[in-house]
Amino acid sequence: MSTVLQVGSQIVTADEILTRIRHYQLLPKLRRELIIDQAIATIECTPDQIEQAQHQLITEYHLDSDAAKQAFCRSRDLTTEDLESLLIRLIRIEKFKHQNWDVKLPSYFLQRKQALDQVIYSFIRLKDEEIAREFYFRLHEQEQSFAELVQEYSQDAKAKG
Repeated sequence: MSTVLQVGSQIVTADEILTRIRHYQLLPKLRRELIIDQAIATIECTPDQIEQAQHQLITEYHLDSDAAKQAFCRSRDLTTEDLESLLIRLIRIEKFKHQNWDVKLPSYFLQRKQALDQVIYSFIRLKDEEIAREFYFRLHEQEQSFAELVQEYSQDAKAKG
């Protein structure tokens, strides 16, 4: 049995790896990533796109120096080659999404808009009609916001909490 992975003193062999992947519920994620790899295999990245992605990574994670890059890679168990492969994969995924769904997304959203729309409402429960009229004028003249009126005057316990 050959060592496939060693973490500290624990050694995982080739025979154990699939069992552990199943046990840790990583198989669905692995399948998903393999399917993604198949889908993006033919997508090419330009040197400019790779450079732009590298610049974005450097900016986002403050990888201004070689030491910072090495520490970043070490913390994620990556080599610098792994990091570049990861960046290229992310670019390919983005290009795949744009190629396949950019045109379709607005119409899909419009078809499902009613199911996606949400309404948030607030109300003040009052017993006195004169106070309600006063609130209307305060809101109309922008003397107070609705939220301030709710907190100050609502007789509904839910509004205060």
